[in-house]
Amino acid sequence: MSDLYENKDKGKCSTIVFLDYSQAFDSISIPLLLKKLKELGFDQITVQWFKSFIENRTQVTSVEGKLSRSLRKVRGVPQGSCLGPILYNIYTADIMEAVKMCRVHCYADDCLLHFTYDKSFIKSITEVINEELCAIVKWSKNHGLKINADKCSLLHVVPPDIRQVLKTGEYGNILINKQKLKINQKVKVLGVIVDEDLTMSEHVAQSCHRALGRLRGIYRHRNLLPEEAKIRIVKSVVLPVFEYCLPAYGNSITKQELIRIEKMQNSAIRFIFNLKKSEHITPHREAANLMSIERRCRLLTGTLIHKVLIEKRPMYLYDRFQTRQDVSEQSTRQNYSLNFPRVRKEVGKKGFYFFAPKLYNKIPKEIIRSSSINSFRKQFKKYVFSS
Repeated sequence: MSDLYENKDKGKCSTIVFLDYSQAFDSISIPLLLKKLKELGFDQITVQWFKSFIENRTQVTSVEGKLSRSLRKVRGVPQGSCLGPILYNIYTADIMEAVKMCRVHCYADDCLLHFTYDKSFIKSITEVINEELCAIVKWSKNHGLKINADKCSLLHVVPPDIRQVLKTGEYGNILINKQKLKINQKVKVLGVIVDEDLTMSEHVAQSCHRALGRLRGIYRHRNLLPEEAKIRIVKSVVLPVFEYCLPAYGNSITKQELIRIEKMQNSAIRFIFNLKKSEHITPHREAANLMSIERRCRLLTGTLIHKVLIEKRPMYLYDRFQTRQDVSEQSTRQNYSLNFPRVRKEVGKKGFYFFAPKLYNKIPKEIIRSSSINSFRKQFKKYVFSS
């Protein structure tokens, strides 16, 4: 999301190809995986341990209480295990080397290609992306993975006039295995709906709809449950709908969308305390120890930044954070404050590397000096509640 906002601020275009692999975890070549483990420096004993974990596995299928005969698994890693996604990441770690012009973003078997270009390059993007996709298809075949072209799609984050040209196919179509990829106006990425204008309004609308559905499901029990039970239900079932990936989208939505979420949260508070629409919400929110969604977003974002800076991971976030001392030769009192880039437009302020340092720099230094992440979170939570 930050890359997209940053590119848009610079007047650049982005095209994203969303790849879908068929039975990705079940298609991993065990001998190739073990070979990669050796090349990455795992010692012989560790490689043998992994071999015993993933080889000689069997599976059965149960239908109406009857079991099929056992089938020996000759490929793949166990799904639903802690090691499954890690082993898949190791197996596919060199996918980045298959492309030259695009950035590859991966989360286990969710993979996308991000191509950034100037408006003047519009006539060549189809050719470039198709070459990159051919390289990805070749890499995938060599690794025993099959791309499902029917489920792959495109998202163009470009000005409206360029978007129209790309949709008509005037400069050619983007293909996988000679199959034209569908161009979408919005795409769900790891549960977050990203639209071609980066408004995030569709995601907010879907989240409100889901939260309302869950609230309606428990509303009929409002007079049977004690307040403490209703607070727990709301915190565990309704509010997580909005809190999922909140730092990724909550700092970038409009004030109107923020009010929309706040209204949904207010409905949950009315459910807890059996309030009428005319009754004031704030004292009851405080009684339930609930933050407004804006404060909750600040808390989660600030905690995320602190965790990244302390643990120095994930590296793709940590590497982008710099202090003002790192970028300036002049010594000032703000030397150890985080530096944030200059932006040209309002859209640039929605990028993580702009709003995150600004937010973190406002946190009192005595809180930042906390000895642990948990200690920081507790102190920062008190600070956010009181501010």
